[in-house]
Amino acid sequence: MKTLDDRLQEGQPIQKAIINLNKSYQRRDSRLKKRLENILQNEYTYFITFTIAPKNYGLKYNTYLRKIKEALGHASSWVLNSDYGDKNGRLHFHAVATFELQLDYNTLNAIYKYGTIDF
Repeated sequence: MKTLDDRLQEGQPIQKAIINLNKSYQRRDSRLKKRLENILQNEYTYFITFTIAPKNYGLKYNTYLRKIKEALGHASSWVLNSDYGDKNGRLHFHAVATFELQLDYNTLNAIYKYGTIDF
């Protein structure tokens, strides 16, 4: 998605750039909402939290993402976001994922080795 800076560098007037950026956010939100609605209609849908153990702090953000995506590889569909805890400000991830069959928790735990997984 283009940033406001990108739009201004393309020569868009500031007002038009802001309007276009807002439209872009609205379209993205609409797509995400539809995707979540479809996911929630499935029988085997799970809310999953991926935490990071203290010994694994400091790894690159993409390292965590790569392992989470690998762990969710058997999901039919999923949505993931990163979050920081209110108490300690620690990075963790939330996913809503649907599977064709009941989830085998051991499969995800065997793949994601950077902390704990809560279902």
